[in-house]
Amino acid sequence: MKNAVYVVLFAFMIVLGGVIQASAQEQVTQQVAPATLININKASAEQLQALPGIGAVKARSIVAYRENQPFGAVEEILAVDGIGAATLERIRNQITVD
Repeated sequence: MKNAVYVVLFAFMIVLGGVIQASAQEQVTQQVAPATLININKASAEQLQALPGIGAVKARSIVAYRENQPFGAVEEILAVDGIGAATLERIRNQITVD
């Protein structure tokens, strides 16, 4: 009986260790994975829609805005109707103007 308890505890520790290791590996992969930046001065409306919180209307607004003047910095996207600080923070690490 005592041995059965040890076997169950050992099996539980192995399973738990695997779950923890898989979770840690996923976090490392997310941190290390290179992000593909979307250039808001060049991207099509369809490409812009890949950004979180950017639908067809906002994407068309971004394209229309940059036709008059290219973005000099990612923060300038705040001048586009419908783009606020929350949206900028969601997409900041996914966009570029280079």
